[in-house]
Amino acid sequence: MKTTLAIVFTFLSLSYSFAQAPITWEHTNGPYGGVIYSLVDDGEGRLFAGTEGDGIFMSEDNGETWVETNIGITNFIVYTLAVNQQGQVFAGTEGGGIFRLNTGGTSWTAVNNGLLAPGGAPAVVNSIAFNDSGHVFAGLLFRGVYRSTDNGDSWTEMNTGLEGNIDIFALAVNENNELFASTLFGGVYRSTNNGDLWSEGGLSNERIHTFLMLPNGEIFAGRFRSTNNGASWAQTSPVGITPGTFWSLLRTAGGAVYASTSTGVYEFTAPSTWTEVDAGLPDMAAFSIIQRAGGDYFAGTGGRGVYKLENNSAAWQQKTAGITNIDVRAMVRGNGNDVYVATFWSGIFRSTDNGASWLQTNAGPEVLWPVSLAVTPTGTILAGTWYVANGDGGKIFRSVDNGQTWSQVLQAHQNSDVLTFAVMPNGNIFAGTRSLSDSLYKSTNDGQTWGGVITANLTSKVFFSLSVNPSGHLFAGTLQDGLMRSEDSGANWISAQNGLPVPQTQQELYPQVQTMIFHNGVAYAGTHGSKGVYKSTTNGDSWTEENTGLPFVTYTRSLAVNQDGDMFAGTENGVFRMVKNSGNWSNIYSTNGLGNTFVRSLVVTASGHVLAGTYGSGIFRTTGVTTGVQQLAADVPLQFSLEQNYPNPFNPKTNIEFLIAKSGPVTLKVFDLLGKEISTVVSEELQPGAYSIPWDASAFPSGTYFYRLQAGSFTDTKKAVLLK
Repeated sequence: MKTTLAIVFTFLSLSYSFAQAPITWEHTNGPYGGVIYSLVDDGEGRLFAGTEGDGIFMSEDNGETWVETNIGITNFIVYTLAVNQQGQVFAGTEGGGIFRLNTGGTSWTAVNNGLLAPGGAPAVVNSIAFNDSGHVFAGLLFRGVYRSTDNGDSWTEMNTGLEGNIDIFALAVNENNELFASTLFGGVYRSTNNGDLWSEGGLSNERIHTFLMLPNGEIFAGRFRSTNNGASWAQTSPVGITPGTFWSLLRTAGGAVYASTSTGVYEFTAPSTWTEVDAGLPDMAAFSIIQRAGGDYFAGTGGRGVYKLENNSAAWQQKTAGITNIDVRAMVRGNGNDVYVATFWSGIFRSTDNGASWLQTNAGPEVLWPVSLAVTPTGTILAGTWYVANGDGGKIFRSVDNGQTWSQVLQAHQNSDVLTFAVMPNGNIFAGTRSLSDSLYKSTNDGQTWGGVITANLTSKVFFSLSVNPSGHLFAGTLQDGLMRSEDSGANWISAQNGLPVPQTQQELYPQVQTMIFHNGVAYAGTHGSKGVYKSTTNGDSWTEENTGLPFVTYTRSLAVNQDGDMFAGTENGVFRMVKNSGNWSNIYSTNGLGNTFVRSLVVTASGHVLAGTYGSGIFRTTGVTTGVQQLAADVPLQFSLEQNYPNPFNPKTNIEFLIAKSGPVTLKVFDLLGKEISTVVSEELQPGAYSIPWDASAFPSGTYFYRLQAGSFTDTKKAVLLK
């Protein structure tokens, strides 16, 4: 025993040289959903979903689970999917033209020969259709109609007779192989000769997004119906409801007509009645609807992913597992291991395990457009929203029960957005908006009530960011005034722009300070429209560039720092890391799972993982903690061991050391007195050696805690005391 103790002591007293481990990323388990523009069944048991920003997903189990299938895809906004007679899937994208799925495979080939504009400009494809001869037709924005007679290998422009109406929204072929096209300003056009010549088909003042061709000359064009092959049209009108824009039309196996619209799904009853069939669907647009051979229906929504209505079922059910097409606008740490995320169109989600998995909160339909979040010292959650299309101002919602219920506490002025929050050390809260009137609001009672702030020396009506330094000084990144600072809770402001880029002409605006953080007395600002990141050691009185290693980044949207002092920057080109005091940035995305993705939001969790919230691709998390399980020695210990933390008692940080005798998965978790797990400090594969890791308990109250090491069959638990 004396020999063993000596060996342990030797290992733990060795000095170490710790190199930064490579960082890899993986998608978190949720949140799932997003905008689904198109759905298609290939007839071979596979469903495909085209998304806004995350490409194409495939399901082989009738929609229960989905996997990304983007090999070969170069543009990830997919407006339309279509299947030819051979079961090949074609995808039309926002700027990458058309892609064709390899037969029976999961990879795609670009088929754009003749389709690209002069100079290689991108092709925006809204619709794809096939005739009985196997010819493929593509409807393009700004470019008109193209035809391929060789399954997409080459394309020819077919715009004769369109009279300049070349913004094509929808294409369809009827039972006589006549082709119909809808345009932006010219209504409907028809071709009876394979697209060689077009003639006007009515509805000249209407914007039609979808057709449905039925037998015997019956045609639906959005909400309009023709019973004589388009010679005349009659508007169908719902009784007591307003379906809005018709995005997709379906003839069911039983002969019924369904429409997915901007307000849900409806069923048609002749001659002109539409009835809601959207029990269980969220209160939002449905962009696409299909029915499979077995009778099940699938609808692609405007933010909550895919919904399924099983044959003979009364209500739709969400089926989005694996669809990561989530537009993350904000993330914030809550108490303990909690993290909250605001997603545009998809609502607010909560994680209780440092971002590993997510659950939707019970935010109502009005909280579908959150763009900002804050958590107050009492644990209250605040969510600021975007204004909706009817001109209402953005709103602030408040939850005191971890997102289970929400109440509206502010509606800002018309056409305004609540873009940012700041929580002061004294508990006061500020909300900054984009507005034409009052743009800065303040609450002195934990967000229950709000009032407009009358500010001196501050004229801007657009607040991109609000930040508070440890001294309680409030910083505002604005559009018209640049970066401003207030030392009296927002009453008076002075410029903090010295060293940051300034407009060169009166017509230019200030580069936007989108985010700020403070660490060890230094302020860091992430900007949009300049050179990325700036640093100030003078409380914002002057700034210098902190950009070594960064490319010319025009949008640094988020900054975060871990407890080791390493800094992370979320940009339109992925995530960069600056090791503590190094002054150099390096990318940590290129081949590590995240990719060159637009990252809007970053959070360092209580466990030391970094979460990256993206535009259209959901949330990624580092596969290991970034605070570094520091290996003190690589020699193989004779046995596993967990040491007493030091210092102990501590406030708020302590160090935990342990020995690993055999490689394998290792977890180090912290529990409260009731046995509830509150923090995962380590969860990764470790090689044999001696290790040390810090634990930051800033988010937890004073008290006694227990930390437990588990490595294979070895388990040990020790007590730590937090005194604040």
